[in-house]
Amino acid sequence: MQNETPPEFRREMYVSPAPYLPFLDAHKGKPPGLWALDPATWVELDAAYAPQMAYRDRLNGERADQVALATPGSEAAVAELSDHLVDYLTKDPSTGFLRIGEGVRRPDGVTIIATGAIGALGRLCQEDWVVMQERDGASEYVLTAANLCFPSHWDLREKIGLPLTPIHAPVPDYEVDLAPRINRVFSALHEDRPLQRLNWSVYDYDELHLPGAPHRATGRDARPDFFLRVERQTLRRLPQTKAVVFGIKIYITPLEDLPKDVLGPLAEALLAQPRSLVEYKGGEALLSGSVDRINELRA
Repeated sequence: MQNETPPEFRREMYVSPAPYLPFLDAHKGKPPGLWALDPATWVELDAAYAPQMAYRDRLNGERADQVALATPGSEAAVAELSDHLVDYLTKDPSTGFLRIGEGVRRPDGVTIIATGAIGALGRLCQEDWVVMQERDGASEYVLTAANLCFPSHWDLREKIGLPLTPIHAPVPDYEVDLAPRINRVFSALHEDRPLQRLNWSVYDYDELHLPGAPHRATGRDARPDFFLRVERQTLRRLPQTKAVVFGIKIYITPLEDLPKDVLGPLAEALLAQPRSLVEYKGGEALLSGSVDRINELRA
C-alpha cells in the first residue's frame, strides 16, 4: 500500500506544528534516548485522529494478515493490554471515548467492540501496539503480538516471533552498541515506571504505512516534498502477564511547516549522521535532497 493513499488524504494526516523536535536534544535525538513517561500521557491524540483512524480501520480490514498478528500464548497479554487501554481511554469522558456495552465509541463516532483481540486493539487510538514477552529458551524478549499499521520500514510478518536482536538486525551497530543496554532496560522495567523515547527521520514521501525498505518516491513531482517523521515510543510493563508493551505513534510534518530557527540544527543533525545510518535511512541522495530543501526554506 506504499504511496497508494491519495495526496489530499495524506495531507489530512499531517501534524503541524510538530509536537517533537528530537534532533534539538542531544539525549532524546540519539538511541536509546529513554526518559520517564508520565502515565497520564500514555496515549496522545491530535488533530489528525479521524483521518488516521479511518486509515487504520481500512488497513485492519483489508490487510489484517499483515498488520495484526499474534502467536500462540500471547492471548492473555493482548487481553490485559486491551483492558488497560480501554480503562485509560474511557476514564475521562472529555476525551471523547465512551464505553457502550461491550464496545468503545471513539471521538470520531465509530464504535469498536473491545474483544481483547489483536485486530481490535489497533482500532482504538493512533498508536500501534507491539507486545514483547519472555519465552522459554530465548535469551531476549520475543515479539509475540502486534497491531502495526504505520511501521517505519519494517514488516511485521518478518519479525513476529523473533527476539529483540534479530528484529533489529538491519539497524547499524545495534547488536554491539545497543542490544546489551536495551536488554537491561527490558529486564529492569517496572510497571509503575514506564519510559518513552523518540526516533526521527526526514523522507521525501509522507505515507504512514511503510512496511518496505526506504526508497526514493517516484512519479510524484519533479522536486519531491520532504517531511519530518517522528516516532514516539512508550514502554510499559503489564502487571499481570509481565509483558512489555510498546506504543508507537507517528507524527508527519512537512519541512516547510517547521519553525525557521530549527531548520539549521536539523540540517546539522542530518549531516552528522554516521554513513551507515544514512544508508539505512535511504542513502546519500535522500540526505542531499533533504539538506538542499532545508537550505531553500532557510533562504
